[in-house]
Amino acid sequence: MSIKVYAFPPVFAVASEWTVDQPVQRSRSLVTGADYISAMGRRRRLATVVVSALSGDRSGAGYSEVLKRLLDGGVHAVRLSSRPVNWHLDSNRLEGLRGLQLIEWTSGGGSFTWTNGGAPFVWATGTLITVLSVLGDTVTVSGLPADTLIARPGEFVEAFELLGSPTGDVGVVRTVAMSNAAGEAVLKLIEPLPGSAYARISIGAAENAVFRADEMPRAVQPLGQNWTYQWRFREIFSDEVGGFVEVNPWL
Repeated sequence: MSIKVYAFPPVFAVASEWTVDQPVQRSRSLVTGADYISAMGRRRRLATVVVSALSGDRSGAGYSEVLKRLLDGGVHAVRLSSRPVNWHLDSNRLEGLRGLQLIEWTSGGGSFTWTNGGAPFVWATGTLITVLSVLGDTVTVSGLPADTLIARPGEFVEAFELLGSPTGDVGVVRTVAMSNAAGEAVLKLIEPLPGSAYARISIGAAENAVFRADEMPRAVQPLGQNWTYQWRFREIFSDEVGGFVEVNPWL
């Protein structure tokens, strides 16, 4: 039986966390005393979202209480997206370096596409960061401002096979990346991307996953000041619960 996966309510976070947990198994040989350690079970993402109770025109607390009821004590789940590393301090300074955002056109509630001479025509906004080469866990890109910090360790990048591809392959930057005088930069990733040929890349992309709450948070309202709800989540997978049914109750 599938469970409901709710979109997270439209509230403002005053603090957040996005990390991973990898359980390990330890053992020791009784004969040699050698220590053995190995991964045990799935790697899971962990997330924390601290919600301002007075955010969203003082609706943050109400949204949190509604979400608690929808989750039915933890039976159901939520879908969350990550935030960039140092999202608060870097959001303005690096905003224009993140790559293209595709624009979707709609008419009467339905989407439509543009063509030019019979070929699809893609609308986009932002900076076109093109991929020059992919060599293992190293991606060389161009189209950036000269001599500028363009990525921090721990940030996500998304690489697209075609300029107009709506989704791509996500990787994690492992060290600081600076552009050179020509606007080119080398992105060193934790692991190689699954493909070897990409057209463009976005820096500061987001991961998203489905989570169950560790517990339903409680928050005591003080007199004359803001307060917060601290949500802690652990990733779950579709095959563990019989499938997901995505629901957005906030529309």
